[in-house]
Amino acid sequence: MSDEINTGIKEAIVPPVTAAEAAAFDMDDHLVKLLLEEPFYGRITRCLTKIESDKIPTAGVTVKDGNLVLYWNREFCAGLIKEGKSKVKGLLKHEALHLVFEHCTTRRLSPHSVANIAADCAINSLIPKDELPNCGIWPGKASLLTHKDPIMQLIGGFPKGKSQEWYFTKLMENEDVQKALEEGAAEFGEGMDDHEGWGDMSEEEREVAKGKVKAALGKAVEECDKTGQWGSVSSELRKDIRALVSKQVDWRKVLKNWVGMTRRANRSNSWQRLNKRMPGMVKGPRRGYTCSIASYIDQSGSVGDKEQELLFGELNSLASRREIDLLPFDTEVDESGKVTIKRGRKIAPFRTRCGGTDFSAPMKHFKKNRAKYDGIIILTDGEASDPGPPLRGTKRLWVITPNCKLYFTPHPGDQVIHMTWPKEVA
Repeated sequence: MSDEINTGIKEAIVPPVTAAEAAAFDMDDHLVKLLLEEPFYGRITRCLTKIESDKIPTAGVTVKDGNLVLYWNREFCAGLIKEGKSKVKGLLKHEALHLVFEHCTTRRLSPHSVANIAADCAINSLIPKDELPNCGIWPGKASLLTHKDPIMQLIGGFPKGKSQEWYFTKLMENEDVQKALEEGAAEFGEGMDDHEGWGDMSEEEREVAKGKVKAALGKAVEECDKTGQWGSVSSELRKDIRALVSKQVDWRKVLKNWVGMTRRANRSNSWQRLNKRMPGMVKGPRRGYTCSIASYIDQSGSVGDKEQELLFGELNSLASRREIDLLPFDTEVDESGKVTIKRGRKIAPFRTRCGGTDFSAPMKHFKKNRAKYDGIIILTDGEASDPGPPLRGTKRLWVITPNCKLYFTPHPGDQVIHMTWPKEVA
């Protein structure tokens, strides 16, 4: 959609706001309030990178470079406050549920325009009506913006509490929906949020993002169970969430895809490539990819030999695709122990350190040498304090040994993978 159309929609679906009212809106206040009032949803949104943007008319979650991102429009969100005090909370719960049910990381249904509406129907059935913005799409009541739309009238007659698949099937059986699709309507029935970009991810991005969502979901469930505070999440929804958490994540696949994403393009010219404008006279463009990764392996006393073997094994496997610099560390990085693993070369496990653990050591080393690398992997049992956020523009991956955990909350932009033992070892 064009910016002009977006602006019209934004003005139509929320009360207008003054420049002063927009400037006074503080998303952080609403995120803190969500964490206090709705602990589960607050913990899910905590893993998101929040970006204010006027390029979208409303708000939306998506995946960018493997990171989970919440984009939000200041004027839209400020306008929601005029509709009711709990409207922003309802919007944030809506976005969190898109992540919980993998709507932005898994494309199961097509066409996507219908699947998006079906997803909103399923999600909004779980949120109290008085918390949802008036522009929302939910069963039992058509959107205020599009109440005369026959498709929205159809949705208004749907029962609550059905799955995305159920709503999708009913929508696809409708003549008005089929007509809209035949006429080439990319979207129909604007909702309360933006689903732009859900279909633009590479498979590598999608797998990395799914792993990140699963990790955030597992952490939220663990913390809510520990405190006994779930907010308004029903017991039935808790069962569904636990079922999603219990699904085994293929951590090796996630690791491989993360490495695949962490690469840079190299452009050069070659006579072997055709120059379309001046064939035979000028070299054609050639594009290749290189990737160099700094991998810091925790050799503190708490990481046993069996864990070291598993870590080395995965590094050898990754090096068949990318060049990896392996650097042992405990409270310091051992530069003299540095080994470069390349295609066709396998490194047997070795140990040069056996002290405590300080994550600031690999971060300091990486900062000094960041021009050489496209990403950083820290393989560890997680038993150390927070070294702070990753460097701006840097992809950072934590690979945690089996049956261990990271002892601090990951920062936005971090990826965390929990290893499991091979069946023959477990």
